Amino acid sequence: MIDFFRQQLKAKYETLNTIFIDKKKLLSNLSLLKKIHPQSDLIPVLKANAYGHGLKQVCKILNKTSLKTVAVDSFPEAQIALKYFKKNLLILSEMPKETYGYCDLSKTEFCIYNEITLKYLALKYGKKIKIHLFFNTGMNREGIKEAKTYIEKNIKYLNEVSLVGACSHLLASESGSNNEINNKQENEFAQIVNILQSNGFKKLKTHLANSGGIFTLKNKYSAYRSGISLYGYNILDKNHYNYKVANNLKACLSLVSTIVSIQEIKANENVSYSFSYKSKKPCLIAVIPFGYFEGLSRKLSNKSQLKIKAQGEEIWAKIVGSVCMNLTCLEVDIKYRDIIKIGDKVEIISCNKESRNSAKNLAKEEGTIVYETLSRLRDNIRRKVI
Repeated sequence: MIDFFRQQLKAKYETLNTIFIDKKKLLSNLSLLKKIHPQSDLIPVLKANAYGHGLKQVCKILNKTSLKTVAVDSFPEAQIALKYFKKNLLILSEMPKETYGYCDLSKTEFCIYNEITLKYLALKYGKKIKIHLFFNTGMNREGIKEAKTYIEKNIKYLNEVSLVGACSHLLASESGSNNEINNKQENEFAQIVNILQSNGFKKLKTHLANSGGIFTLKNKYSAYRSGISLYGYNILDKNHYNYKVANNLKACLSLVSTIVSIQEIKANENVSYSFSYKSKKPCLIAVIPFGYFEGLSRKLSNKSQLKIKAQGEEIWAKIVGSVCMNLTCLEVDIKYRDIIKIGDKVEIISCNKESRNSAKNLAKEEGTIVYETLSRLRDNIRRKVI
Protein backbone atom coordinates (compact mmCIF):
# COMPACT_ATOMS: atom_id res chain seq x y z
CA MET A 1 0.00 0.00 0.00
CA ILE A 2 2.86 2.39 0.84
CA ASP A 3 4.47 1.65 -2.54
CA PHE A 4 1.15 2.44 -4.23
CA PHE A 5 0.97 5.91 -2.65
CA ARG A 6 4.62 6.56 -3.43
CA GLN A 7 3.91 5.86 -7.08
CA GLN A 8 0.97 8.24 -7.03
CA LEU A 9 3.07 11.02 -5.51
CA LYS A 10 5.95 10.61 -7.95
CA ALA A 11 6.38 13.29 -10.57
CA LYS A 12 5.00 12.04 -13.88
CA TYR A 13 7.14 12.76 -16.90
CA GLU A 14 7.78 11.29 -20.32
CA THR A 15 11.27 9.96 -20.95
CA LEU A 16 13.09 10.42 -24.24
CA ASN A 17 14.26 6.79 -24.27
CA THR A 18 12.02 3.86 -23.33
CA ILE A 19 12.42 0.09 -23.40
CA PHE A 20 9.14 -1.75 -23.86
CA ILE A 21 8.68 -5.32 -22.60
CA ASP A 22 5.82 -7.27 -24.16
CA LYS A 23 4.39 -9.34 -21.31
CA LYS A 24 2.32 -11.65 -23.54
CA LYS A 25 5.35 -12.55 -25.65
CA LEU A 26 7.48 -13.25 -22.57
CA LEU A 27 4.80 -15.53 -21.14
CA SER A 28 4.40 -17.21 -24.53
CA ASN A 29 8.11 -18.03 -24.50
CA LEU A 30 7.82 -19.35 -20.97
CA SER A 31 4.94 -21.60 -21.97
CA LEU A 32 6.81 -22.96 -25.01
CA LEU A 33 9.91 -23.77 -22.94
CA LYS A 34 7.92 -25.47 -20.18
CA LYS A 35 6.12 -27.72 -22.68
CA ILE A 36 9.42 -29.19 -23.90
CA HIS A 37 10.16 -30.73 -20.48
CA PRO A 38 6.81 -30.62 -18.63
CA GLN A 39 7.96 -32.90 -15.80
CA SER A 40 10.97 -30.72 -14.96
CA ASP A 41 11.39 -27.34 -13.30
CA LEU A 42 12.25 -24.38 -15.50
CA ILE A 43 14.63 -21.88 -13.91
CA PRO A 44 14.65 -18.57 -15.82
CA VAL A 45 18.02 -16.86 -15.68
CA LEU A 46 17.63 -13.15 -14.92
CA LYS A 47 21.27 -12.12 -14.66
CA ALA A 48 22.61 -8.97 -16.36
CA ASN A 49 19.41 -7.08 -15.52
CA ALA A 50 17.34 -9.89 -17.09
CA TYR A 51 19.49 -9.71 -20.23
CA GLY A 52 18.77 -5.99 -20.46
CA HIS A 53 15.01 -6.39 -20.13
CA GLY A 54 14.82 -5.14 -16.55
CA LEU A 55 15.21 -7.41 -13.52
CA LYS A 56 12.42 -5.74 -11.56
CA GLN A 57 9.98 -5.81 -14.46
CA VAL A 58 10.63 -9.44 -15.41
CA CYS A 59 10.44 -10.58 -11.78
CA LYS A 60 7.04 -8.93 -11.41
CA ILE A 61 5.77 -10.73 -14.51
CA LEU A 62 7.15 -14.12 -13.44
CA ASN A 63 5.93 -13.72 -9.86
CA LYS A 64 2.37 -14.31 -11.11
CA THR A 65 3.27 -17.63 -12.77
CA SER A 66 3.68 -21.13 -11.34
CA LEU A 67 7.48 -20.91 -11.46
CA LYS A 68 9.22 -22.01 -8.28
CA THR A 69 12.68 -20.50 -8.80
CA VAL A 70 14.53 -17.83 -10.77
CA ALA A 71 18.30 -17.44 -11.03
CA VAL A 72 20.52 -14.36 -10.79
CA ASP A 73 24.25 -13.81 -10.87
CA SER A 74 25.07 -11.93 -7.69
CA PHE A 75 24.03 -10.53 -4.32
CA PRO A 76 23.01 -7.08 -5.65
CA GLU A 77 20.73 -8.76 -8.19
CA ALA A 78 19.37 -11.04 -5.48
CA GLN A 79 18.19 -8.07 -3.43
CA ILE A 80 16.05 -6.86 -6.32
CA ALA A 81 14.81 -10.32 -7.27
CA LEU A 82 13.72 -11.22 -3.74
CA LYS A 83 11.72 -8.02 -3.52
CA TYR A 84 9.69 -8.69 -6.66
CA PHE A 85 9.75 -12.50 -6.98
CA LYS A 86 8.32 -13.97 -3.80
CA LYS A 87 9.34 -17.60 -4.18
CA ASN A 88 12.84 -19.10 -4.43
CA LEU A 89 16.10 -17.76 -5.81
CA LEU A 90 19.28 -19.39 -7.07
CA ILE A 91 22.49 -17.32 -7.05
CA LEU A 92 24.72 -18.64 -9.82
CA SER A 93 28.10 -17.04 -9.07
CA GLU A 94 30.55 -17.14 -6.20
CA MET A 95 30.36 -14.32 -3.66
CA PRO A 96 32.63 -12.93 -0.93
CA LYS A 97 32.18 -15.27 2.05
CA GLU A 98 30.71 -12.65 4.38
CA THR A 99 28.00 -11.82 1.81
CA TYR A 100 26.16 -15.11 2.35
CA GLY A 101 25.11 -13.89 5.78
CA TYR A 102 23.15 -11.03 4.25
CA CYS A 103 20.99 -13.37 2.17
CA ASP A 104 17.59 -14.74 3.09
CA LEU A 105 18.61 -18.37 3.58
CA SER A 106 14.99 -19.53 3.71
CA LYS A 107 14.46 -18.51 0.07
CA THR A 108 17.95 -18.56 -1.45
CA GLU A 109 20.10 -21.37 -2.83
CA PHE A 110 23.72 -21.03 -3.94
CA CYS A 111 26.01 -22.52 -6.58
CA ILE A 112 29.32 -23.56 -5.03
CA TYR A 113 32.47 -23.93 -7.12
CA ASN A 114 35.28 -24.77 -4.72
CA GLU A 115 36.37 -26.40 -1.49
CA ILE A 116 37.08 -23.19 0.43
CA THR A 117 33.53 -21.85 0.13
CA LEU A 118 31.99 -25.23 0.94
CA LYS A 119 33.97 -25.56 4.18
CA TYR A 120 33.16 -22.00 5.22
CA LEU A 121 29.43 -22.42 4.63
CA ALA A 122 29.30 -25.82 6.32
CA LEU A 123 30.98 -24.52 9.47
CA LYS A 124 29.11 -21.21 9.52
CA TYR A 125 25.56 -22.18 8.55
CA GLY A 126 25.26 -25.97 8.55
CA LYS A 127 21.95 -27.35 7.28
CA LYS A 128 20.44 -23.88 7.04
CA ILE A 129 22.25 -23.23 3.79
CA LYS A 130 21.15 -24.89 0.53
CA ILE A 131 23.79 -25.42 -2.12
CA HIS A 132 24.17 -26.71 -5.69
CA LEU A 133 27.61 -28.09 -6.53
CA PHE A 134 28.82 -26.70 -9.86
CA PHE A 135 31.02 -29.10 -11.83
CA ASN A 136 33.38 -28.42 -14.73
CA THR A 137 32.36 -30.92 -17.43
CA GLY A 138 34.34 -29.39 -20.27
CA MET A 139 33.91 -25.64 -20.52
CA ASN A 140 37.01 -25.17 -18.33
CA ARG A 141 35.87 -21.79 -17.12
CA GLU A 142 34.85 -22.56 -13.55
CA GLY A 143 33.63 -25.39 -11.36
CA ILE A 144 34.84 -28.56 -9.67
CA LYS A 145 37.14 -30.47 -12.02
CA GLU A 146 37.89 -33.76 -10.27
CA ALA A 147 34.43 -34.61 -9.01
CA LYS A 148 35.16 -37.97 -7.35
CA THR A 149 38.19 -36.64 -5.48
CA TYR A 150 36.32 -33.51 -4.39
CA ILE A 151 33.35 -35.47 -3.09
CA GLU A 152 35.49 -38.02 -1.21
CA LYS A 153 37.67 -35.30 0.30
CA ASN A 154 34.76 -33.13 1.38
CA ILE A 155 32.08 -35.67 2.25
CA LYS A 156 32.07 -34.47 5.86
CA TYR A 157 31.25 -30.91 4.83
CA LEU A 158 28.74 -32.01 2.19
CA ASN A 159 26.83 -33.86 4.90
CA GLU A 160 26.80 -30.77 7.10
CA VAL A 161 25.10 -28.49 4.53
CA SER A 162 21.87 -29.03 2.62
CA LEU A 163 23.10 -30.29 -0.73
CA VAL A 164 20.07 -29.84 -2.97
CA GLY A 165 21.49 -29.66 -6.49
CA ALA A 166 24.22 -30.55 -8.96
CA CYS A 167 24.84 -28.52 -12.10
CA SER A 168 27.22 -27.68 -14.92
CA HIS A 169 27.31 -25.59 -18.10
CA LEU A 170 27.35 -26.55 -21.78
CA LEU A 171 29.86 -25.08 -24.18
CA ALA A 172 28.14 -25.95 -27.48
CA SER A 173 24.45 -26.10 -26.69
CA GLU A 174 23.33 -24.63 -30.00
CA SER A 175 24.43 -27.76 -31.86
CA GLY A 176 22.29 -30.89 -32.31
CA SER A 177 22.18 -33.91 -30.00
CA ASN A 178 24.70 -35.74 -32.21
CA ASN A 179 27.30 -33.20 -31.18
CA GLU A 180 30.20 -35.08 -29.59
CA ILE A 181 30.96 -32.32 -27.12
CA ASN A 182 27.38 -32.22 -25.80
CA ASN A 183 27.36 -36.02 -25.54
CA LYS A 184 30.66 -36.03 -23.68
CA GLN A 185 29.44 -33.40 -21.21
CA GLU A 186 26.19 -35.28 -20.64
CA ASN A 187 28.06 -38.52 -19.98
CA GLU A 188 30.45 -36.88 -17.54
CA PHE A 189 27.62 -35.14 -15.73
CA ALA A 190 25.72 -38.44 -15.44
CA GLN A 191 28.77 -40.05 -13.84
CA ILE A 192 29.02 -37.17 -11.35
CA VAL A 193 25.36 -37.52 -10.39
CA ASN A 194 25.89 -41.27 -9.90
CA ILE A 195 28.84 -40.61 -7.59
CA LEU A 196 26.76 -38.17 -5.53
CA GLN A 197 23.87 -40.61 -5.31
CA SER A 198 26.17 -43.45 -4.25
CA ASN A 199 27.33 -41.20 -1.40
CA GLY A 200 23.78 -40.79 -0.15
CA PHE A 201 22.66 -37.66 -2.02
CA LYS A 202 19.61 -39.12 -3.73
CA LYS A 203 17.16 -36.24 -4.17
CA LEU A 204 19.18 -33.73 -6.12
CA LYS A 205 17.99 -31.08 -8.53
CA THR A 206 20.11 -31.74 -11.62
CA HIS A 207 20.52 -29.01 -14.23
CA LEU A 208 22.98 -28.99 -17.10
CA ALA A 209 21.03 -27.31 -19.90
CA ASN A 210 21.06 -23.64 -20.79
CA SER A 211 18.81 -22.21 -23.52
CA GLY A 212 20.23 -24.30 -26.34
CA GLY A 213 20.39 -27.39 -24.14
CA ILE A 214 16.66 -27.22 -23.49
CA PHE A 215 16.15 -28.10 -27.16
CA THR A 216 19.21 -30.35 -27.52
CA LEU A 217 20.08 -32.66 -24.62
CA LYS A 218 19.06 -36.32 -24.78
CA ASN A 219 18.85 -37.17 -21.09
CA LYS A 220 16.18 -35.97 -18.70
CA TYR A 221 17.04 -33.58 -15.89
CA SER A 222 14.96 -32.30 -13.01
CA ALA A 223 15.59 -28.67 -14.01
CA TYR A 224 16.58 -26.58 -17.03
CA ARG A 225 18.00 -23.04 -17.01
CA SER A 226 16.48 -20.80 -19.66
CA GLY A 227 18.58 -17.76 -20.51
CA ILE A 228 18.27 -15.94 -23.83
CA SER A 229 15.41 -18.22 -24.96
CA LEU A 230 13.07 -16.77 -22.32
CA TYR A 231 13.43 -13.39 -24.00
CA GLY A 232 12.59 -14.76 -27.44
CA TYR A 233 15.85 -15.56 -29.21
CA ASN A 234 16.57 -18.78 -31.09
CA ILE A 235 20.30 -19.55 -30.90
CA LEU A 236 20.17 -22.98 -32.51
CA ASP A 237 22.03 -23.81 -35.70
CA LYS A 238 19.68 -23.68 -38.69
CA ASN A 239 20.24 -27.39 -39.33
CA HIS A 240 19.29 -28.29 -35.74
CA TYR A 241 16.34 -30.68 -35.64
CA ASN A 242 14.52 -28.37 -33.21
CA TYR A 243 15.29 -25.13 -35.04
CA LYS A 244 11.70 -24.63 -36.23
CA VAL A 245 10.34 -25.24 -32.74
CA ALA A 246 12.71 -22.69 -31.22
CA ASN A 247 11.82 -20.25 -33.99
CA ASN A 248 8.39 -19.88 -32.38
CA LEU A 249 10.06 -17.91 -29.59
CA LYS A 250 9.06 -14.24 -29.70
CA ALA A 251 11.42 -11.35 -29.02
CA CYS A 252 9.72 -9.24 -26.37
CA LEU A 253 11.95 -6.14 -26.14
CA SER A 254 11.70 -3.02 -28.24
CA LEU A 255 13.57 0.24 -27.71
CA VAL A 256 12.34 3.67 -28.75
CA SER A 257 14.06 7.06 -28.62
CA THR A 258 12.98 10.59 -29.55
CA ILE A 259 14.28 13.13 -32.05
CA VAL A 260 15.68 16.11 -30.12
CA SER A 261 17.32 18.04 -32.95
CA ILE A 262 17.02 18.38 -36.73
CA GLN A 263 19.77 19.98 -38.79
CA GLU A 264 19.49 20.72 -42.50
CA ILE A 265 22.90 20.44 -44.16
CA LYS A 266 24.37 20.83 -47.62
CA ALA A 267 26.49 18.43 -49.64
CA ASN A 268 30.08 17.87 -48.43
CA GLU A 269 29.41 18.81 -44.80
CA ASN A 270 30.84 16.76 -41.96
CA VAL A 271 28.65 15.09 -39.35
CA SER A 272 29.72 14.15 -35.81
CA TYR A 273 33.33 13.49 -34.70
CA SER A 274 36.57 12.97 -36.58
CA PHE A 275 35.49 13.47 -40.17
CA SER A 276 34.07 9.93 -40.32
CA TYR A 277 31.14 11.05 -42.45
CA LYS A 278 30.61 13.71 -45.10
CA SER A 279 27.22 14.27 -46.74
CA LYS A 280 26.98 13.45 -50.45
CA LYS A 281 23.93 15.66 -51.02
CA PRO A 282 21.65 18.03 -49.10
CA CYS A 283 19.91 16.12 -46.31
CA LEU A 284 18.46 16.31 -42.81
CA ILE A 285 20.33 15.15 -39.72
CA ALA A 286 17.96 13.94 -37.01
CA VAL A 287 19.57 13.50 -33.58
CA ILE A 288 18.44 11.13 -30.84
CA PRO A 289 19.66 11.22 -27.20
CA PHE A 290 20.99 7.68 -27.25
CA GLY A 291 24.66 6.84 -27.63
CA TYR A 292 27.27 4.36 -26.51
CA PHE A 293 26.70 5.20 -22.85
CA GLU A 294 23.12 4.02 -23.23
CA GLY A 295 24.25 0.89 -25.07
CA LEU A 296 24.41 1.65 -28.81
CA SER A 297 27.74 0.38 -30.14
CA ARG A 298 30.12 2.72 -31.97
CA LYS A 299 30.66 -0.15 -34.41
CA LEU A 300 27.24 0.67 -35.86
CA SER A 301 28.48 4.12 -36.92
CA ASN A 302 27.93 4.79 -40.64
CA LYS A 303 26.38 1.37 -41.00
CA SER A 304 23.03 0.56 -39.38
CA GLN A 305 19.59 1.97 -40.10
CA LEU A 306 16.93 2.87 -37.55
CA LYS A 307 13.24 3.50 -38.11
CA ILE A 308 11.68 6.96 -37.68
CA LYS A 309 7.92 7.10 -37.17
CA ALA A 310 6.58 10.45 -38.39
CA GLN A 311 3.01 11.42 -39.27
CA GLY A 312 2.02 7.84 -40.02
CA GLU A 313 5.09 7.13 -42.15
CA GLU A 314 7.97 4.80 -41.40
CA ILE A 315 11.26 6.27 -42.57
CA TRP A 316 14.50 4.30 -42.49
CA ALA A 317 17.45 6.50 -41.59
CA LYS A 318 21.11 5.54 -41.55
CA ILE A 319 23.36 6.22 -38.57
CA VAL A 320 25.95 8.72 -39.84
CA GLY A 321 29.09 9.97 -38.17
CA SER A 322 30.40 8.37 -35.03
CA VAL A 323 27.90 7.26 -32.43
CA CYS A 324 28.56 9.68 -29.57
CA MET A 325 28.45 9.17 -25.81
CA ASN A 326 24.83 10.27 -25.48
CA LEU A 327 23.79 11.22 -29.02
CA THR A 328 23.44 9.54 -32.40
CA CYS A 329 22.92 11.24 -35.78
CA LEU A 330 20.61 9.87 -38.47
CA GLU A 331 20.63 10.92 -42.11
CA VAL A 332 17.15 11.61 -43.50
CA ASP A 333 16.28 12.30 -47.12
CA ILE A 334 15.56 16.00 -47.71
CA LYS A 335 12.14 15.08 -49.15
CA TYR A 336 10.94 14.43 -45.60
CA ARG A 337 11.68 18.03 -44.56
CA ASP A 338 8.01 18.81 -43.94
CA ILE A 339 7.20 15.46 -42.35
CA ILE A 340 9.68 14.76 -39.57
CA LYS A 341 9.83 17.01 -36.53
CA ILE A 342 11.40 17.22 -33.09
CA GLY A 343 9.55 14.84 -30.80
CA ASP A 344 9.05 12.11 -33.41
CA LYS A 345 9.86 8.58 -32.22
CA VAL A 346 12.76 6.48 -33.47
CA GLU A 347 12.71 2.72 -33.10
CA ILE A 348 16.25 1.64 -32.24
CA ILE A 349 15.46 -2.04 -31.56
CA SER A 350 12.45 -3.80 -33.04
CA CYS A 351 10.86 -6.90 -31.51
CA ASN A 352 10.18 -8.09 -35.05
CA LYS A 353 13.05 -10.52 -35.56
CA GLU A 354 12.90 -10.07 -39.34
CA SER A 355 13.37 -6.32 -39.12
CA ARG A 356 16.78 -4.90 -40.05
CA ASN A 357 16.90 -3.23 -36.62
CA SER A 358 16.05 -6.32 -34.57
CA ALA A 359 18.51 -6.95 -31.75
CA LYS A 360 19.83 -10.02 -33.56
CA ASN A 361 20.39 -8.17 -36.85
CA LEU A 362 22.02 -5.20 -35.12
CA ALA A 363 24.32 -7.64 -33.32
CA LYS A 364 25.21 -9.27 -36.64
CA GLU A 365 26.02 -5.89 -38.22
CA GLU A 366 28.23 -5.07 -35.26
CA GLY A 367 29.99 -8.43 -35.35
CA THR A 368 28.85 -9.55 -31.92
CA ILE A 369 26.10 -11.68 -30.34
CA VAL A 370 22.59 -10.70 -29.33
CA TYR A 371 23.47 -11.36 -25.66
CA GLU A 372 25.86 -8.40 -25.69
CA THR A 373 23.51 -6.11 -27.63
CA LEU A 374 20.76 -6.64 -25.04
CA SER A 375 22.71 -6.90 -21.79
CA ARG A 376 24.63 -3.65 -22.25
CA LEU A 377 21.42 -1.58 -22.33
CA ARG A 378 21.75 0.73 -19.35
CA ASP A 379 19.60 0.01 -16.32
CA ASN A 380 18.72 3.72 -16.01
CA ILE A 381 16.67 3.57 -19.22
CA ARG A 382 12.99 3.40 -18.35
CA ARG A 383 11.42 -0.03 -18.83
CA LYS A 384 7.70 -0.24 -19.45
CA VAL A 385 5.71 -3.48 -19.47
CA ILE A 386 3.03 -3.52 -22.14
